[in-house]
Amino acid sequence: AQKIIDNDYDKSDGRYYIRISDDLLESFQVNQTNTRHMEVLTEDISNESEQFPFPNPNGDANTPNPETENTALAYVITAQNDTITAKILPQALQTMENKIDAMVQKNGTLEAQSFSADNTQSILLTTGEAFTTLTFKDVLTGQQSKKFVKPLFVGKKISLYLFKGKEIIL
Repeated sequence: AQKIIDNDYDKSDGRYYIRISDDLLESFQVNQTNTRHMEVLTEDISNESEQFPFPNPNGDANTPNPETENTALAYVITAQNDTITAKILPQALQTMENKIDAMVQKNGTLEAQSFSADNTQSILLTTGEAFTTLTFKDVLTGQQSKKFVKPLFVGKKISLYLFKGKEIIL
């Protein structure tokens, strides 16, 4: 960057690149690292063998529901910054729009609870997946509302999200 200034190429670009590199070095010092590259954890820390029964649609709570036996452990972070541990159906994560149903343990019993996008900041799974809420306009209805999305890339100027497991939101 200093060479750009010294060679009278573009002094404002040179100062800009120096400022960016100084900010990056400061960030490295604060985070006690020397690289932008982060270690990718590929270990699945969820306990997939753990069974967490949802209420059976037939009304018999003691009979496991075959459609809902395999659940994912999730941490739901509410708009009030409370963290709630819940079990969520993996297939529900791919189709959730503005609410998701989960099973939460309260006072020693399992209770169904719905989490709306309006009252939730994010959902973090022990498998490493993360979902957040984003307000955007639905093309079909023309209504603007908060919905659950999966961040694919989040940057300062542009971000990319996945909605309902198939729609890209820019």
